[in-house]
Amino acid sequence: MKKLIRPNDYQLIIQKRANQTPNTPIEKIFLGTFRKTIETTNALLAGQFNIQFCRAKSAWGLTNRIIAKITALTLAVYINYCIGLPLLEIKKFIF
Repeated sequence: MKKLIRPNDYQLIIQKRANQTPNTPIEKIFLGTFRKTIETTNALLAGQFNIQFCRAKSAWGLTNRIIAKITALTLAVYINYCIGLPLLEIKKFIF
């Protein structure tokens, strides 16, 4: 039987403000470990791949263009992994 995915199965972890209750130690570790990587990846998609300017004429075209750009980024990261270079240094593949 197929398990249904419900919105309550996920938790969004954000950095708390000064006037809110502080993050738990596990949340702090998660935010410290993954936040920089996520922000760098989003910046690469925006800066190098211009993901914010897809100019697609249909939802299908938009989906295909975004998938193509994310696939290109994934391939560049994988090639860097195989070569032994830093993973997110992909500028040489684009220019």
